Amino acid sequence: MRIAVVGAGAVGGYFGARLAQGGAELVVIARGAHLEAIRREGLRLASVAGDAVVHPVECADDPGAVAPVDVVLLGVKAWQVAAAADTLRPLLTPDGSVLPLQNGVEAPEQISRALGSGHALGGLCRILSELVAPGVIRHSGIEPYVAFGELTGGDSPRTRRLLAAFASAPGLRAELVPDIRLAMWRKFLLITAWGAVGASTRATIGQILGDPGLRGRLLDAM
Repeated sequence: MRIAVVGAGAVGGYFGARLAQGGAELVVIARGAHLEAIRREGLRLASVAGDAVVHPVECADDPGAVAPVDVVLLGVKAWQVAAAADTLRPLLTPDGSVLPLQNGVEAPEQISRALGSGHALGGLCRILSELVAPGVIRHSGIEPYVAFGELTGGDSPRTRRLLAAFASAPGLRAELVPDIRLAMWRKFLLITAWGAVGASTRATIGQILGDPGLRGRLLDAM
């Protein structure tokens, strides 16, 4: 399977590198010093799940400069999704799909508006990682996890192929879920409630759970 990562930073870069370890043909779309470092030395992972160096089959800063792919992992920030989606058409095969990994629930519709219906999957991920230097991603905790599925529910030949690619990749767990919209909303509920209460009280997760007043505020937010 030929897979491109657009936004190959701490999140997209990690999952793309693991997919390449599992046998996928990895294409990286990146910019500047990060792109040049990957071209010279590969995409490097310093991970509690095992270090790795992978060399993409193609690297570019222009999605139109590489051969089309079966799947795009979209790892840009949530506020960049709409603009990034507008650049993806030359990168996709006619039946190619885009898997967004952002928090929130808007990315699939933004992708569909840019590319037409049928190209967007729903998706979410969990990982604790950071880009520590050009071409270098440090994964320091949390089991890397990806959930995805068709927006209409159920599975399909393309999602089963993608699941097989993830299953061959070390250092992560992937799940094809029957109702990805529900899964995305559940994560959104978690992120928004914890984020709001944590930011407004400057309390850690442990402090919130251990204080009856803060715990009640968290439940109210949810």
